[in-house]
Amino acid sequence: MITFFRNGILIVTTMILLNACSTTGKSKLSEPFNSLMFENIEIAPLDKALTFARVLVNNERHIIVVTKFLNGQVEGIDLTLAMNSDVDDPISAYSELGYKGLVKLANDSLAEYSITVNVDQLIMPVDLQEKHIAAGLNYLAHAGETGIASGPFLFSKHVTPTGSNENVAIKKGLLDYEVELAAVTLGPVREGKLSNEYGLILTNDFTNRAKLLRNIDVNDVTSGKGFAVGKSSKGFLPIGNLFVIPRSPKEFAQNLTMKLFVNDNLHQQGTTDLMIWGFEKIVAEAWAKKDITWDYKGEPIKLMGEEPFIKARTLIMSGTPEGVIFQGIPFTTKLAGIFSWTIGGWDSSVPQNVIEAYINNSEESRMYLQPSDTVSIHVNNLGTLNNKIIP
Repeated sequence: MITFFRNGILIVTTMILLNACSTTGKSKLSEPFNSLMFENIEIAPLDKALTFARVLVNNERHIIVVTKFLNGQVEGIDLTLAMNSDVDDPISAYSELGYKGLVKLANDSLAEYSITVNVDQLIMPVDLQEKHIAAGLNYLAHAGETGIASGPFLFSKHVTPTGSNENVAIKKGLLDYEVELAAVTLGPVREGKLSNEYGLILTNDFTNRAKLLRNIDVNDVTSGKGFAVGKSSKGFLPIGNLFVIPRSPKEFAQNLTMKLFVNDNLHQQGTTDLMIWGFEKIVAEAWAKKDITWDYKGEPIKLMGEEPFIKARTLIMSGTPEGVIFQGIPFTTKLAGIFSWTIGGWDSSVPQNVIEAYINNSEESRMYLQPSDTVSIHVNNLGTLNNKIIP
């Protein structure tokens, strides 16, 4: 009877457990890495979007309204000097002058306050919160490649953003990348309604897949359980070197081509028009789920924190296209985990045995990011990231 019951559990659990069967994280894309691509970025004209960067001038942060990103240099207007104030953050400048006011000031200041700096001198372009709202599996092809669920869900990412050239430490785990477009709230968002004034920025949603897999609910991945745990380590949220406030953000965010390279190989390429949920829908869903809690480091957390609104400077992360390293758990690894359970691993469930088998195999094969790897992201109109992986 015990054997029959155990075999029944095996059959049922194996059917529901992470159904993807791909065995490799190798890129299916062929475009070679071209360093010139990262030295030249298309910049939207001022009537379409305000593009901001920041740089240190005499150890003080200065805002640049960017007009060109060419040959490894950024050209534009030193907005801090043009405003003749101590404002050193683009959202603060936008709040003070508005879109039309900033465009007028930039046009009037082209001659007097022009500035040119090397791209590698740019610092984080905007000040942000440390708690953010993220969408998982918001691209159909990515949902398909992972095999863990069929559609979008939300989770909280608790980590302070870092710069576009900051190193990312693996520490212990399986480090994966995810290129994402994020909206940036310019003011508090209430009643789940995102206004038509918000910023856009690039992010890399780095993930410790080992920690994530050990903490998710395999029977209900879309609950979001464990995602904050696997995605919120220090340094796991570098942002792009440009911050953009479009005149029409919803229109501007359509059909942007995101590219992510690991070393010399293109691993991700996707267009933002393939998102299942747009930013407005993500915000509405976050409002509907505002009372849901998860455990994070022994404390309950919510998507919106304890406030009855989404704070200004919060990232609304829209998910990643296909091409991440995690491609589901191979069938042979599932069998290995089941075998491990049958020969004595009963102190853990069958799914836990399978997950540990996957983690062990991935560590041995070194298929995830390794020290000295470099992850680079390029998106026209939004800038670049270039993050080196360290131990």
